[in-house]
Amino acid sequence: MTEQETSAELMERLRQQALATEESSRKLAEAIAEAARRDGGVQ
Repeated sequence: MTEQETSAELMERLRQQALATEESSRKLAEAIAEAARRDGGVQ
């Protein structure tokens, strides 16, 4: 495996990780907003 291949592989892994993090952050934000609505804190 060349240095370049290793780098591309690492970048792809980081990209996948960032997407997964973004997705769970979005879901968490939605859950918080939903809970706030249920509590009547946010209209």
